[in-house]
Amino acid sequence: MAATEPSSKAGPLVILAGGGDFPLIAAEQAMAQGREVMIAGVEGEASREIEDFPHAWLKRGQLGELFRLMRTFGAQDILLLGTFADRRMPTWREVDFTGVVEVVRHWSMLRDGDDSVLRKIARIIERRGFRIVSPADVAPGLLARSGLLGRYRPTDEDLADVLVGYRAAKALGRSDLGQAVVASGGAVIGREDARGTDALLEDVARARRGQGVRGAAGVLVKCMKPQQDARLDLPAIGPATIRNAAAAGLAGVAVEAGRTLIVDQDILAEVADRLGLFVLGFALPDEAERAPGG
Repeated sequence: MAATEPSSKAGPLVILAGGGDFPLIAAEQAMAQGREVMIAGVEGEASREIEDFPHAWLKRGQLGELFRLMRTFGAQDILLLGTFADRRMPTWREVDFTGVVEVVRHWSMLRDGDDSVLRKIARIIERRGFRIVSPADVAPGLLARSGLLGRYRPTDEDLADVLVGYRAAKALGRSDLGQAVVASGGAVIGREDARGTDALLEDVARARRGQGVRGAAGVLVKCMKPQQDARLDLPAIGPATIRNAAAAGLAGVAVEAGRTLIVDQDILAEVADRLGLFVLGFALPDEAERAPGG
């Protein structure tokens, strides 16, 4: 289904929800277009606010229960959305009987390879005949739009840092280590790791305080990994990201347009305006990933 088609043309949808507001907003947008939605919240990850919607709770590893829920609800489509702090594979004690069967059946896939746990689970779901859909299919309004969000504009130096950060973020993503970097003065001064973007910004803030750096300079750049499935685990920012970037003394935040999730772009722009940061949604050609001479 194209992202521009109304959801009312599609069948029922199950949202397998991790933490944060994205599953809730996606459910609201899909339901507003007339689509039946059921949120399957992962215990320990999803917000209790899913209980404001048709919902069910699942424990980690309850694949059989997920498949039963989808069949009962009459859903072919499933959206995996939200933050999943626990990225390990479920243990044998956590999976239900169907989960055990699926783990045994796909043992080589689960044991080997560089795919993330989320991508491996998605492949098991697909092999059961269900369809993994993208946020762009269900709630395109969540994707960062191209151009400036807010009234502040980047300088030429900022734009140079965006390009440096973009190349570094793509290289980092290719190694499957993170999605974000901080670039300042034409150099990378911080890279995201498993702790996430907020920890990266805290590290930059701490280092700058220790160095006595004053004034706003540098850009947080967040990109989709080159090998990433656009239906899963897209980069995301929110008002907290902007506040943390300001605390780190950055001039702005730049994200890939159409490939980054934003909870509410208007609210995010208001926060950025209040704190004096620019927010840029950009799209660069593939060849821009390569540094000159690279």
